[in-house]
Parts: sequence; structure tokens; C-alpha cells
Amino acid sequence: MRHRSKTQNLSIICLALLISLGANVSSIAKQMSFEECTAISNGMNNSLPTKISADLTALKTYCLSRPPTVSFIYTFLSQKEALETNSDSNLYNTACSSTVMHEMLREVHSIIYYYSSENGKKLASFEFTKRNCQ
Repeated sequence: MRHRSKTQNLSIICLALLISLGANVSSIAKQMSFEECTAISNGMNNSLPTKISADLTALKTYCLSRPPTVSFIYTFLSQKEALETNSDSNLYNTACSSTVMHEMLREVHSIIYYYSSENGKKLASFEFTKRNCQ
């Protein structure tokens, strides 16, 4: 049995935390428009940045237009120059078991976690879609 890394666990917690900060999932319209996504993102960004752990900060959220819907993007800043990842499949399994994730994925094309280091280097990104969260 594989164990999730600390970073993977924090990513899952981050999603729930960020949504609770500004997005009411039940208010998200079917096939979310860019304008609706931006309004939710702006609301969430009012509570950001937020320190998630000693090594990880949730910086901001934003939307990417993917007609007829959007992708919702969470950006994180890591104090480390590399992320600990045991298995991407563990991350997807954990994230996809979240009710909140399934509700959001009904409304958007994808949810993306984007991690960078303090010097701006991309460390990792994970994209969750209906297809890989079935």
C-alpha cells in the first residue's frame, strides 16, 4: 500500500480550505461561465494568500476560459525547491474521492493545482477532470 506524501495530503486539504473561503459550490451554475468563475475566484482571493503549512502557501486562484466552460486554477508557493510526490495516482485517487471535487468538476472543464518555488520555478501541476475522476 502506498502512502500519500505530506504535499499530496496538503493539496487535498487546500482544495477544501480554499472552497470554504469563498465558493459556495451549490451556487455554481451548470457549465460555469468565465464571469461566474471570475466572481468566485475574486471572492476566494480576498482570503489569500494563506499559509497552509510551514512549506506551502496558497497564493491565488484564477480562471482560464475553455469554451463552453472554464478551468479553475489554484496556485501554491512552496518553500522547497522540489515537491515530495510518491505517486500521482495517489493524489488523483484522494482528490477524486472528494465530494467537493466532484461537484466542482460538474461545472468546470478542470481544476488545476499549480506549484512554484520562491524563485518562480514551476515545481509541478496537476489537472483534475471528470475523465480522471470517475
